[in-house]
Amino acid sequence: MGLGELAGKVIYDDRRIMLLALTSLVLVPFVLPKMHDRYFYPADVFSFAIIIFVPEMWFVPILYQIISGLSYSVFILNASTGFVMAAALINTGVVSYILRKQYLSLSV
Repeated sequence: MGLGELAGKVIYDDRRIMLLALTSLVLVPFVLPKMHDRYFYPADVFSFAIIIFVPEMWFVPILYQIISGLSYSVFILNASTGFVMAAALINTGVVSYILRKQYLSLSV
């Protein structure tokens, strides 16, 4: 079974397209090296749009705002770098949830 066969079975509706877009916006800066917190800004913004199509993900934009606040607090408020570690752990959980949601939406 090739990738073309798998893509032929899935019907891409608005929900799946929006989830795929959020997954790519989240996964690229998470996986690539030397990608800093500012590269997650499109994911922060797009996470608000995803709740229109996938309402059960209502907490994702809230978590991304918390992650961004924790990440930038080190530079703005001279906070401890422990906040960045907490943001990284929360981000890992959110990325895992989004990947799982994406995988379940593509299973037929």
